[in-house]
Amino acid sequence: MLSLHHCPERPKISPSHPLSGKRVYIATMAEGASEAFASCFRWLGIDAVVTPASGAHTRELGGRFTCGDECYPAIVTLGDLLHAAEQPGFNPARSVFLMPTTEGPCRFGQYALSLKKVLREAGYGDVGIISPTDTNGYADFGDIAGAFMRMAWRAIVATDTLHKALLRTRPHETIPGTTDRVYLECQRELSNAIESACGNTSCQLRSLVQSVVRFRERFRRIAACYKPEVPLIGVVGEIFCRLNSFSNDDLVRKLEAQGAEAWLSAIGEWVAYANDYQVQDLRLRGRAFSLAT
Repeated sequence: MLSLHHCPERPKISPSHPLSGKRVYIATMAEGASEAFASCFRWLGIDAVVTPASGAHTRELGGRFTCGDECYPAIVTLGDLLHAAEQPGFNPARSVFLMPTTEGPCRFGQYALSLKKVLREAGYGDVGIISPTDTNGYADFGDIAGAFMRMAWRAIVATDTLHKALLRTRPHETIPGTTDRVYLECQRELSNAIESACGNTSCQLRSLVQSVVRFRERFRRIAACYKPEVPLIGVVGEIFCRLNSFSNDDLVRKLEAQGAEAWLSAIGEWVAYANDYQVQDLRLRGRAFSLAT
């Protein structure tokens, strides 16, 4: 068994990698997930941060460069990234905005193209855009694609689990604010665990599992009174508006304030859907698998 003291060094980007020396900005979608994603980049030696919290200024910025036909998530994510560009010390030449893309009828596939146009119009033409997609195995990440996607998937599972513990516990807490405090502490520790994980995939997984187990015990110690009559409400719908508390006007907390417990379809379900879509595409082409990236 490998000990944490003898694990192989984690992979690092080379000086020639397009993200070397750059800062990656990640717009917030799900609570806690964006922070975990930023930690995955930092684990590989890439400077990465989450955009400032969304607000009225976010919506104003996004609306300034859109015509109203765009979907609401497009306006919010655009506003978040433009808000980041307004922050003191922002350097367009060494900044990269993460804007994944996809195929299909959803307008999400046009976000990256629209963002490039807006950045030119707003005077941020030097800002880079990295736009990975599942259709090519996220090859835009280059030689770190495999390591990044493995760690990112593990981060998604961990953050989904942590967020479910938050939603399960908070409506029943007997001391208001306790669950939020524990959640934020665990979120920070998870980000640190991801960023400091070793290079060996087995000990990497073991350290993350150990972190999640510790988080479980902390939530179990929260003083709570679970009443069976509390209604459980499932919150479904478009993934961004469902998970982004600013976009849905903090719907979950409003449901909790009315005496309900909310349950969200998590990011992991979208990943499962995307994988299933690729399987169906292979079947339509008469294939069972593909070795292409």
